[in-house]
Amino acid sequence: MLGKVNDVEVKMLDRGASPTVSTFNAIMYGLCRVGKVSDAKGFLDVME
Repeated sequence: MLGKVNDVEVKMLDRGASPTVSTFNAIMYGLCRVGKVSDAKGFLDVME
């Protein structure tokens, strides 16, 4: 799952779009909502 998240982030950056706090919140919410809490934790670690 984190691979897909990273792919989206790379595509955003390639197209000149910078992720915002809202972007990260949406990713965290989505991961937790589908039960991928450990992936959300890993994503949080990467963000820090």
